[in-house]
Amino acid sequence: MKSDHVAGSADRPPDVDDSGADDPRVVRAVQAYLAALESGNPVDRKTYIAQHPEIAAELTECLAGLDLIHAAAGNWRETPLEAISSDHAATSSPSPLGDFRILREIGRGGMGVVYEAMQLSLGRRVALKVLPFAAALDPKQLQRFKNEAQAAAQLHHSNIVPVYAVGCERGVHFYAMQLIHGHSLSVLIRQMRSLAGHEGDADYQSSTGMLVSNLALGRLYPDRSAGGGSATRLDPPSEKSGGTAGAAQQPTGPWDSSTRDAADSKLPADASTTAAAAALTTHHSSRRRYFRTVANLGRQAAEALEHAHTVGVIHRDIKPANLLVDQQGNIWITDFGLAQFHAEVGLTRTGDMMGTLRYMSPEQALGNRVVLDHRTDIYSLGVTLYELLTLEPVFAGSDRADLLRRIIEDEPRAMRSVDPTVPVELETIVLKALAKVPTERYATAQELADDLQRFLNDEPIRARRPTLLERSTKWARRHRGIFISALLLLATATA
Repeated sequence: MKSDHVAGSADRPPDVDDSGADDPRVVRAVQAYLAALESGNPVDRKTYIAQHPEIAAELTECLAGLDLIHAAAGNWRETPLEAISSDHAATSSPSPLGDFRILREIGRGGMGVVYEAMQLSLGRRVALKVLPFAAALDPKQLQRFKNEAQAAAQLHHSNIVPVYAVGCERGVHFYAMQLIHGHSLSVLIRQMRSLAGHEGDADYQSSTGMLVSNLALGRLYPDRSAGGGSATRLDPPSEKSGGTAGAAQQPTGPWDSSTRDAADSKLPADASTTAAAAALTTHHSSRRRYFRTVANLGRQAAEALEHAHTVGVIHRDIKPANLLVDQQGNIWITDFGLAQFHAEVGLTRTGDMMGTLRYMSPEQALGNRVVLDHRTDIYSLGVTLYELLTLEPVFAGSDRADLLRRIIEDEPRAMRSVDPTVPVELETIVLKALAKVPTERYATAQELADDLQRFLNDEPIRARRPTLLERSTKWARRHRGIFISALLLLATATA
């Protein structure tokens, strides 16, 4: 078993034995075995290994770990969280992964599956991120997973999810991090769009109810004009309201980074939900508090990015899904799987197109023709703030080629044309972060954070809206061919 505790250190994660990683026979065999498990028709492990004698050694370790994870994921599925004590978990679950006993799956994405787990030595619950087995056999995916743990372990900031430990056991690559009690901005935006009546959105889900209502009503940041002194402190949600039980034992501690699909259920709108829907669809008095809440979340995220950039880490995949909001109105940056390190020159070029398309900076969308720097994160945070403020994407559409072209060439719609209630100063700040040319954005994430703080303090912001001449010059620079053709046509017409 390989497992090093890294909390409070900047150590690199341990090297992992990748034997068999480049053997396609192992990949195919593991994928077939996993498919049988997930279909509810598991095969006998020993019999299956005997059918593949030429790769039996590699399969033995991989399948043992896979069985462990699959069994643990469903072990507590029907058990209320408050009923799972550390002693109960220690005696009733499958064998642990090192110091961690898996309780249940709480989310999954392209870079791994996240489980709620009990850290046995300390008696605390953590989020345990596990690399899927098929991905663990791909050297690129494995390196990306290790990069994520390495980057997060180097960063110590109150708005970055900390890593506690990283390890590999029985072929299972994992790392443990703080469990955040809250939801991702992508979930909150989707639910607010549903409340606002946007066509095509899923029905409102009760599991996010309290947090969505408090965000929409601006309760996560004080209204200074109303004499508020600090962000509203909220009671932990109950299991019935879709939160994670056990928060009463750790009332100030962040918790789970994902929503449990099983907890989602449709609820009739209560008074709080009705008020939240009104706040999102009218010129409601709470709109000002909502905008201040968003500005405060953006300030926190920008300051966390500044910390990462200062130590040479560029996230490269800032988007709503990687920004978590807890019940106290704190934002948490997570998922550093695509991070690049200034110290690693070979990784600083973009190479393959990295990141999520809709939130890419123009230089990311250009692929390997440019070298990325920290300002790509500033742009992506600007895209996220635009979407959070307007509940509309900067550039909509599903056609990949068209979306790439628009990211590279088109200016975003003015936010106040989407929602006239957005404050002019806040629109100016976000549009500066969204400048096509990196040199025209904020020079650092701290400068963005400072301007957001000036907005919150009702002080003049530093950003200035571009003049008509500046906008025309930018357009001509991006559409050089059209501009030259127009000049030639004009010269011909006046000759």
